Amino acid sequence: MATTDVFDERISQFVNSHIGDVIEFDGYMGNIAPHGTYTTRYDFLVNVGDSDDPAVGPNFRFTDFNYTQMNFDANTPDSVYANDEFRFTAEIVSYNASTGLLELRPVSTVYRGS
Repeated sequence: MATTDVFDERISQFVNSHIGDVIEFDGYMGNIAPHGTYTTRYDFLVNVGDSDDPAVGPNFRFTDFNYTQMNFDANTPDSVYANDEFRFTAEIVSYNASTGLLELRPVSTVYRGS
């Protein structure tokens, strides 16, 4: 979905008709932050494309997952950082029109580099 507006109504329409579907896309870690006060659970903000491209499309987020649950492939380094690039396969969970975040559940996360 090529849009620079994370609040674009088309995102909400797409998500509403595809909740539970699995999508696959090339993207990168925009930000990794601890989930609340946890030290082993994180919120992963993901953008579409390569880290040196301007962000296009919705802001994707994996909320409250640990590294094991992200299903990283064997080529993923021991530490993952912002701008690391992956091939994401994930289930669509929801879209929050107030925050512009499209929530996903990880299926597989394949390392493409940094």
